Amino acid sequence: MKGEWIRIPKIDTTVIYVHGILSNGESCWLHQNGTYWPALLESEDNLADLGIYVFSYETGIFSGNYSLNDAVDAMKEYIINLDSVIESKKLVFVCHSMGGIVVRKFLVERSADLIKHQTEVGLFLVASPSLGSAYANLLAPLAKFFGNSQADTLRFQRNNIWLNGLDKEFLNLKDRGTIKISGKELIEDKFVSLPGLFRKQIVEPFSGAHYFGESFKVPYCDHFTIAKPSGKEAIQHRLLTIFLSDFVAPSNPVDAKISDTSKIKIQPQPTHKHLESFYVNNPVPHASKFYVERKVDRDLWSFIQKGSGIASIWGPRSVGKTSLLLKIKEQAEKSNIKVEFISTELLNSGNLDDLLMEICHWLSPDSINEGKSPRMLLRNIMKDYKQNLLLIFDEVDYLIGVSNGLFFQVIRSLLFDGSLNLNNSIFFLFSSFVAPRDYIQDRFVSPFNIGKAFYINNFNFDEFKRLLSNLNTPLTLEGLNLLWDYIGGQPFLTNQAGILLNNRVPLSNVIADIEREAFDFFYHAIHLLLKNDESLKLNLKNFLLGKSTNLLKLKELIDKGILIEENHITKFSCGFYEGIVRKTFAE
Repeated sequence: MKGEWIRIPKIDTTVIYVHGILSNGESCWLHQNGTYWPALLESEDNLADLGIYVFSYETGIFSGNYSLNDAVDAMKEYIINLDSVIESKKLVFVCHSMGGIVVRKFLVERSADLIKHQTEVGLFLVASPSLGSAYANLLAPLAKFFGNSQADTLRFQRNNIWLNGLDKEFLNLKDRGTIKISGKELIEDKFVSLPGLFRKQIVEPFSGAHYFGESFKVPYCDHFTIAKPSGKEAIQHRLLTIFLSDFVAPSNPVDAKISDTSKIKIQPQPTHKHLESFYVNNPVPHASKFYVERKVDRDLWSFIQKGSGIASIWGPRSVGKTSLLLKIKEQAEKSNIKVEFISTELLNSGNLDDLLMEICHWLSPDSINEGKSPRMLLRNIMKDYKQNLLLIFDEVDYLIGVSNGLFFQVIRSLLFDGSLNLNNSIFFLFSSFVAPRDYIQDRFVSPFNIGKAFYINNFNFDEFKRLLSNLNTPLTLEGLNLLWDYIGGQPFLTNQAGILLNNRVPLSNVIADIEREAFDFFYHAIHLLLKNDESLKLNLKNFLLGKSTNLLKLKELIDKGILIEENHITKFSCGFYEGIVRKTFAE
């Protein structure tokens, strides 16, 4: 346990590095090539006047009853009393994992000291959970055996009183404005393979992207490597330098500038065995040069502006549904519409009442049950909204199995509940992999037959061309046609090809990288689709062989983006997909 000055500040700003659980102030930030993040920051010439400080606290399997509260007390002693770090008027905390919880607790508990010193706070949260982590759940038996109170406090569960209370206290502190707090949140991309955590992110996006608007998923990084940039070109380090530059001299609005991650170019990386280490299935910011506005963008927004109701966006995976939702969210907020964006894959409830309570807490963290049923509580929360409300549920497929679809009956009942006498408009927006028509079991209780569905699939050639016309070095017409023949208008692949081409990777290398890195992922996705539907598999095989096929099954393959129909001719949407299908049937 110690505090160490890497560099004394020459101006009124100090950066404080705070590590996570089972780590320390050295190993947490140390890349295997020897790069040490605090030292890397020290080498930035344009930030040469910043102070740099590394705080370490006791954490480990054998830390026993040394709790998070004890770590906060230690931080107070070092930052306020021993090393006078608080004399800097601006403090930026770079927090990994549990370090972010320690710092948020410190800010809440020592707010009087910070107000007294007129301190401005920046939080650069690196895979830091707001509401706990599945990692702590994995450690729970070990923590119990060794009496480790830190891991016990970190457990992810809805009744984690300590963390839920801190979450509320910090949000209140931030919203009051007595201390100016700005921030940026980075979340991990890759899964960590550990017993009980196979293919699971240690800090889930909803827990690690909670406080400061647009978070950023760091490519190629898992929970541990995200805190260990390899050098100055590592994207997490570049984002930190942008954040610090804005924080030191905020000549432009801080939030607007630091949230624009589209200006950060993801450098071409060495190839990897697994797709998730190469491709990042992130939403594309609509302000990015790689976002292409489509007709569906305009049609959906026009429909929402008409008032209360429900709409669904549906289409294959990785075609831009979430990107479109985020654009709609920003448009709505600019129109004074209250927006709640709920990623349903992150809701943990398996029954209706628990699910509704989670949504109630999401909509109104201060809501109190007071013996009311979750359905009544949700109704009252919506009634109390003072402005128009847009509820966005991303990946609604995850809710289909909840109480046999009763959740959707609740949604419909809210839309038709005349007793609410609402002064505002309520609009529900769903995204789905499945066609909304397939959700309708009873047309008298389903909401999917009273709204409007918007289908989104691959880019057409004009949209494909428009995206790739924004490159640093535009493609020739021959190169454009070559790439179109190979990947067609598949948005995910088009976006990734654009990023590589924008970094001046030769077209032949781009195609080779996609073939090498993306093929296995899409192969397994299509293989799983066909495995679950033998009739679909048979018809695709017949189509490949030029035999007669079931037209309805071909329509389903068109919906999934595997086939397209042009001038009354059905064909593969691109050479990339055709190669995958041929391999599927060759094995």
